[in-house]
Amino acid sequence: MTSIFFVVIFFFINACEDEDDQLRDITIISPENNSTVSLNIDIEFIVPEDIDKVELFINGESTNIFDDEKPFDLVWNTRNYLDGPYTIHIEGIENNGEILTSNKTNITLYKTVELWGYSFSVDKTTEINLNNNMLKGSIPVNIMNLTNLVSINLSYNQLIGFIPKELANLSNLENLNLSANQLSGSIPFEFGYLENLSKLDLSINQLTGAIPNTINNLTNLEEVNLSINQLISTIPSNLDSLVNLKYLNLSSNELHGSIPASLGYLNNLSKLYLFRNNLSDLIPETVCNLIQNECQISVYDNQFCPPYFECLGDVVGAQDTSNCDQ
Repeated sequence: MTSIFFVVIFFFINACEDEDDQLRDITIISPENNSTVSLNIDIEFIVPEDIDKVELFINGESTNIFDDEKPFDLVWNTRNYLDGPYTIHIEGIENNGEILTSNKTNITLYKTVELWGYSFSVDKTTEINLNNNMLKGSIPVNIMNLTNLVSINLSYNQLIGFIPKELANLSNLENLNLSANQLSGSIPFEFGYLENLSKLDLSINQLTGAIPNTINNLTNLEEVNLSINQLISTIPSNLDSLVNLKYLNLSSNELHGSIPASLGYLNNLSKLYLFRNNLSDLIPETVCNLIQNECQISVYDNQFCPPYFECLGDVVGAQDTSNCDQ
């Protein structure tokens, strides 16, 4: 009985010691192990209460980046470091002089992004203008690392493949022009996250599928050009949320269904091009609102059925009415 009692006490003491050791650990929370980082890095970590000073080490060497005032704050300025892999850890000095060492965290530092032989600074690049440069291949996914981008123009090149959905991570993007390439696949629905986007031009490609309904989230849009593709869908019915839209070109696709009545409520719309599609049914009377606002409208080469509202005048143009009820 006595031996069992001592065993229990032994395990209890060890458990307490283990718990105490865990409380005395220095733990790096951010950046996470095996992550990719850039620019200045704010190190997030947990330290025991009896630590008086902390210091950052990179690849086992002191950086002279330290803090001796609580709450501790360590920021790694990467300006003088080359792109590549690094290992960081923190050392803390207790009030009794003992040194505690944190876990080691492996990271990859990048401050530049290589695209088609050009080098772009992560922190300084706000615009990429490589139109008409005979660029080939697909759009590299690592373009998403240029988080300060406001404008991308890759038009009139020979780019192929899908449009990377990772472009939606560029939250500052205002202008995206990928026109006149050979891009295929669908328009990423993730583009609905680009809330600052004002100009979107994906025309003259080989895009298929639907116009994503998430486009209605882009309330800052002023110009949209998706013409000369192979889009097969209806026109989203919720475009009336695009209150700043001035130019909408969906011509020369394979769009079907009717014109949403909601388009007629876009009071800032000055140009609407829907010609050369498979649109049908009646043209909604709300389109007359656009005509009254002197909006240029072109809807010829579709399958719109009469009768046509008088306000439309010559706007209707030639239509295939073979499927209309006579």
